[in-house]
Amino acid sequence: MPVRTGNFMGQVGFGSFAALGLETLTSAPPEREKYYVALEVGEVCQLKCKHCIYHRQKAQSPAPSEVVFTNIVSAMARGFDPIWVSLAGKEPTIFPRALLELASATRRPERLNILMTNGLRLNGGLARQLSELIDNFDISLDGEEGAHDWMRGRGSFRKTWNNLSALHERYPNRIGIIATAVHGSLPDGRDQHSDIVALARRLRDRFGTDGRLSLSLSLITTVQTTRCCSMLMISSPSCGTYRIPAFPLGCS
Repeated sequence: MPVRTGNFMGQVGFGSFAALGLETLTSAPPEREKYYVALEVGEVCQLKCKHCIYHRQKAQSPAPSEVVFTNIVSAMARGFDPIWVSLAGKEPTIFPRALLELASATRRPERLNILMTNGLRLNGGLARQLSELIDNFDISLDGEEGAHDWMRGRGSFRKTWNNLSALHERYPNRIGIIATAVHGSLPDGRDQHSDIVALARRLRDRFGTDGRLSLSLSLITTVQTTRCCSMLMISSPSCGTYRIPAFPLGCS
């Protein structure tokens, strides 16, 4: 569903490119309707992240919907002209053919296509093909290796980091990192969110501070209820109220 832009931050599809979102909105002609479109490419992800809000019964038809593709192509043919398109999922790269078709169908010189991904499959031929259709890649990293793997699964950090590094070598200035912070304790007792500082240092040391790569922080709050902790897959002792400004995840 198209959404009229009001807040250009991550919840409306810009993720770590919020500053670019502001620039896009303010530079667009006043008479142009300012819409964005968020498209989910399928209902499958290869991970089962602790913080993911999408833990639910598997969809009967997890593959990409032909109806979505048909409707968006039809709407654009009739003149619907969003400022940017966010391609997400669960994990959009699970369905490379559908992702490429959607990215191609929505691609316009004056429009931004953004891909939100865990980065695990963002390599080889798929990365090269997407580079011609995607303006910005928004990749998830949730701290250094220990913290990220605790959140997303053993071995996931190394694969994502390697793909991110290779992608950045070819396409600098088009990569963003979105780091999710939760109120949870790592196996060694440290707070997960404190490890994001170490991630920021790693990114600085590897990619520099000249603006070729952006980092944003996504804050998830929880409340002390069994249902909430179960949904977020974080053990009960780790739940609590994360007392800093954030976009709260409502639980009851």
